[in-house]
Order: sequence, then C-alpha cells, then structure tokens
Amino acid sequence: MNRVVFPAVASAAVVFFLIVSGCSPADRAGSGGPDAARGGAPEYGFDVDELLLGSRVAYAELGISLAAPADWQALDADARGALEEILADTATEGLEGARLLDLFLSASQTSALSVFALDKAAVPSEVAAAIAAQTPGSDRAVFRYAGLEFTQVRSVLDSLVSFALIAQVADRRPLLLQYVVAPEGNESVMRAVESSIGSIRPE
Repeated sequence: MNRVVFPAVASAAVVFFLIVSGCSPADRAGSGGPDAARGGAPEYGFDVDELLLGSRVAYAELGISLAAPADWQALDADARGALEEILADTATEGLEGARLLDLFLSASQTSALSVFALDKAAVPSEVAAAIAAQTPGSDRAVFRYAGLEFTQVRSVLDSLVSFALIAQVADRRPLLLQYVVAPEGNESVMRAVESSIGSIRPE
C-alpha cells in the first residue's frame, strides 16, 4: 500500500471505533419534523440537495442504494482490504461479523462515510447497544425513513462528531452506515451529510 493511502486507512480505522455524533435526523428533519408513525417509530424527512451528492451506489447485498456527499472518494479495493484487516483485529463485541463494503473519505480526510454489511444474525438494537457502549454519553433513537426502520446511535467525543445508522431490508443482511465529520465542519458539509442520508432508498 502506498504511503499516501495508509494514513487515510489508519485514520478511517480510528473513525470506526470512535462512534460519535453531533448531527442527527432529529436535528435537521425535513417535512416539518418527525411525526409519530402509527404504533411505531416516528417518521423523519430530510432536505436533499442533489448538487451536494456524488453518484448513486447500489448495494445489492443490503438491498439499498445511496449517494455519498460530492467530493467524498471511495477507497480502492487494496486500501479497503487493509482496513478490513485492521477492523477484524479490533472488532468490538457485536460487530465481529461486520464486513466493510465501502468507505468514502473527504478530500481533507476529516469526514467519512462507512458502509458495512453485518452478520445475518445481527439484531439492530443489539448492534446499537454495542456501539453505544463504546462511547460515554451516547444515546439511541429509532425512526422510520424511506420505508425502513433505523436505529441511530449518537454521541460526541474528542475531535470528531458522527452517528451510526443501523437498519435491515427484508431478507437482506442488516446494514450499518457511519457518518463522521470534524466538529469544525461547515454548514455545507452538514447539508451534504443530510442530503446523503436522504438519498437512502431500498432497492
């Protein structure tokens, strides 16, 4: 692996285990904010600006597609493989079967989106509990969007803000999406992240 890519991979591994959050769907919900779904989780909406998004990527194994923020580049296969080895050696309880499908890094390497396929037997609420246990002060919420139920973990730690979203399309592997940004991230970065979450669609 070349010397330029390795620092990005190493920092991405740290990002995965510093599951922290400062922005959540509840903070920037569109369509007038969350509304209680009948007998279930509240429904959220997101303001999506297509100009802030890159190309749509489909994940057949997960049954979803989404678009990462524009200018966030996916790691190549070699770099992703090296990161998977790091994660496999340090996986937290409940995430041992997580498999990295994509990791997008911003040009500054201060923001990232990780896309994981979880073990078929994984239960979203248990995965959320395992992630929350890593970071004091984390909290969890459940909401519905695009016909899917998401369990969200959010918290704040050190120099990163991020949140994890866990969901499952029927008959597919559970998925874990993790958005991470530096706290100094400007409004356009946060809007791009919101737009990216709003781009999630079941396939």
